[in-house]
Amino acid sequence: MTLRERYGLQFVKSYSEEYDLTSYRCVSNGTLPAPHVNFNLCFIDHLSLVEVEDFIQLLDDALSDRPYDDQFITDGTEADKVFLQSPDVIINDTLSLPITDMKELLVEWLAFIKPTSKNF
Repeated sequence: MTLRERYGLQFVKSYSEEYDLTSYRCVSNGTLPAPHVNFNLCFIDHLSLVEVEDFIQLLDDALSDRPYDDQFITDGTEADKVFLQSPDVIINDTLSLPITDMKELLVEWLAFIKPTSKNF
């Protein structure tokens, strides 16, 4: 079972021929006791490839006891509050998950959205 499945998330890829555009979404599948809480993880689909990589680096810094910012802020997270309070990541003051889980989820998301990925 993937981490996204454990957190009740699905990664969805769709293509619009009209606009020649591929879009990627992270959605809560509503199967967990608190899907409205896990929906907070879906902010990752607003992050660019570079922002995902930067977030992974920030989490690596926290896991390695290197200095790190305690808040992750980008254009993709402007509506969300994402804080690192070791050993957890706190999202919108409603969801707390281990930094290791957040990192693994981002690695799964990165593999899904990379242009060379064949998961459609």
